[in-house]
Amino acid sequence: MSALQAIYQNPRDLRLFIWHGAAPERLSALREHSLCIGAWRITFRIIGESHWISAQHADAPPLHEVLACAELIAPMDAHQHAFKRLHKHTFSTADAGYRLRIAFKRQRTPASVPEDGLLVLFPPIFEQMAFTHIAWRVARDAAHIAWRTQHVYPQPEGSIIVTSVSRLALAQPPILASI
Repeated sequence: MSALQAIYQNPRDLRLFIWHGAAPERLSALREHSLCIGAWRITFRIIGESHWISAQHADAPPLHEVLACAELIAPMDAHQHAFKRLHKHTFSTADAGYRLRIAFKRQRTPASVPEDGLLVLFPPIFEQMAFTHIAWRVARDAAHIAWRTQHVYPQPEGSIIVTSVSRLALAQPPILASI
């Protein structure tokens, strides 16, 4: 991996995209990890100060969750949300097999760097460390998987920490028409 450069990103430019189907173009992963649970394959990716997670059941089209400061060409039926006002956002499929919650927090003290899961540290901006972190947990009975992402965006007055928490039911295949 080449050396990362410090790039100021404003969390107000974040956009959420959720859809079933082909993988997004123009996204490359800095770090990734895949795991298989029964007929499911879940791949966690850190793409800059953003994330891209895909979950695929057997041969069904994968579900993609992308939170990025980028414009993506997503299918017409994709769920899209812009965070210009940094307000929390929730999303759930019609069958509630997949749920997501995103929240924002302003913090003046440096964010602590997690030790588990996937992590990419970026060069400091405004003398603060920026990082993206993804951690996951599979239920003991393998009925669902939950993952949590944390994105730290340094600002002149502190940091804005963006946290997402997602949950995917693994007990049955996804209902594709539910987005």
